[in-house]
Amino acid sequence: MPAWSALQNKKTKKLEKINEWIRLNHPDWETDDQGFFLIKHNALMLETRCYLSSFTIVELKVLAKHMGLEIETTCQPKTAIMAEFKTKAKEKYPFMKCTPEGNLIIDPAHFQ
Repeated sequence: MPAWSALQNKKTKKLEKINEWIRLNHPDWETDDQGFFLIKHNALMLETRCYLSSFTIVELKVLAKHMGLEIETTCQPKTAIMAEFKTKAKEKYPFMKCTPEGNLIIDPAHFQ
């Protein structure tokens, strides 16, 4: 698995460069309890209602963090992440609705 290790190292170095840039240029950037930099919901630039299924896994992670949902995403397929997201979102935010097919509707108006 040397190729995987090299890829992880490259990703880690890239993330550290981003973190360092944030520390230097935006020292007041908000962090979570663990010290990770937070990306606000508007970073997804939602202008209209959309469906949970339209998000990538990375976007689901950002949205879950913003909404305060603890979702396990490591080594999980997108369908499992979406199912857990939907369950936890409806528990925490009972006003959220789904389509008749069960796709959770994400409305930017809920986050203003």
